[in-house]
Amino acid sequence: MNLTFERSPLMKFLEYLKNREISLPYHFSYTVIFFYLFPFFILSLRWLFQVLLSYSCISVPFLFFL
Repeated sequence: MNLTFERSPLMKFLEYLKNREISLPYHFSYTVIFFYLFPFFILSLRWLFQVLLSYSCISVPFLFFL
């Protein structure tokens, strides 16, 4: 029985980034991955807060302090 697990596109992308910086020090590739993905992470957090606040009674101007 052949068990093959399909990797998610995100994991494939991370592997691609990691392999691209193969000539650089090992820890540097993870730093690069972190800085590539960090803005998307912040944006998704902000979007999540907007969704949560839209369903709550907290005022929307609170978002500008995030």
